[in-house]
Amino acid sequence: MKNAMLAFCALAADSRFLLVAAFLLSATPVLGQSTHSFNSGMNCHGIWNLPDTSTGTVSYTDTPGEDTDYQPGASSPSYTANGNGTATDNVTGLMWATSAPGSQKPWEAALTSCAVQMNGYAGYTDWRLPNVRELLSIVDYGKGTPPAISAAYFPGTKMAIIPYWTSTTDVTGAVPYNYAMVVYFYDGQAQNYLKTSNAFVRCVRGGL
Repeated sequence: MKNAMLAFCALAADSRFLLVAAFLLSATPVLGQSTHSFNSGMNCHGIWNLPDTSTGTVSYTDTPGEDTDYQPGASSPSYTANGNGTATDNVTGLMWATSAPGSQKPWEAALTSCAVQMNGYAGYTDWRLPNVRELLSIVDYGKGTPPAISAAYFPGTKMAIIPYWTSTTDVTGAVPYNYAMVVYFYDGQAQNYLKTSNAFVRCVRGGL
C-alpha cells in the first residue's frame, strides 16, 4: 500500500497517469497489511498520519503494539502458587518447579535432571529445562534490588555470579555448539556459557 501511495504522489502530477495511480490504490493489500484512506494515511512527504486506536485501557484490534498490551495487567509478573512445590505463570501459562533439582551442574546433566530426576514431581512427567525465552519470561526487571524474580513464588533463587541454565544452544559463538544460553537472576542478564561449566537449574513444563 505504501508503494502504491508513493506511485500516486509521483504520477498524480501528470493527468495521463491518474488512471494508473487509481489502479494501484485499489490493489488488494498483502495479507496482514492495514489500509487507510489517502487523506488519513501517508502524504506526499512520506509521513504517515495513523490514528491512535488505543485509549490505554481498551484494545480495539488483535494486533500487538497497542498501549493496552503494555499495561500492568498484561505485562507485569503474575503467578499462582499451586501448593505442591510449583507456581503457574498467569501470563504465559508455564508451570515452574519452585525448588531446584540438586546443586550446580554442567549443561548435559541439567537436561537430565529435569527430564529424569524431576520425573513425577508434583504428579507430572513432562518436566524439562526451559529455553532462554521461557526463563527470561520470569525475570522481573521492575525490581529495584536483586534477585530479579519474585522471591515470594521462587524462594531461594540464587543471585550469585553463577547463572541458571537454559536448553538453548548458542550457535553463534567463537566455538559453535560448545556454549548454551544462561540467565543471571541477580540482574536478569542473559549470555552464553560454556556447557562444561556448572550452573543452577530451574525446571518447567508447558511451552512458549
